[in-house]
Amino acid sequence: MKREKVGVFRFDFPERKDLSSPVLDEEYGKRLDRLQRVLSIVKEKVDDNQSITLMGMSLGADLIMDLINTLSYKVSIILIGSVIFEEIHIPAFIESVSLIYGSEDYISLEEEVTMESLIKPETYGVDSLNNIEWGKDPALVILKGLGHSLDVNQLEYDDPVKALSDLILRRELRESKCKEI
Repeated sequence: MKREKVGVFRFDFPERKDLSSPVLDEEYGKRLDRLQRVLSIVKEKVDDNQSITLMGMSLGADLIMDLINTLSYKVSIILIGSVIFEEIHIPAFIESVSLIYGSEDYISLEEEVTMESLIKPETYGVDSLNNIEWGKDPALVILKGLGHSLDVNQLEYDDPVKALSDLILRRELRESKCKEI
């Protein structure tokens, strides 16, 4: 993102041993605590006139959603690959909320996955938007040719770094981000 002139504080969590099973409550709590500590350090180093955007992918997005109600200052949030199944409340001081999905990030809510049970991101993305209770309109962005972690899955694809940088810098995204499947 440096090429787009976006400053980034990046930190990683310890790698999970078994990605196929749900994260344990204890591990989730440790991750949430670490995120809170890192964010307090970032907040000390950033001027009040600079904006902070919290960007999380999948489990990281869940952590952000659990954290935002504990904040007392303006931030923007970008949630990548996060499906919101239940109604959530976003505090009014949150500046922007963006849900980002790859166009090839299909999900299934069935135990046995079949082609018929697959749900496209345009469908579950809108459902997720409808579960956000907030005084503003969140953004839904579907990036062409990308998967769950915005990995390239097609020959033609949107540049995820440019798209995310545009969101962070509040530049307009092209209207061609969504495609029919």
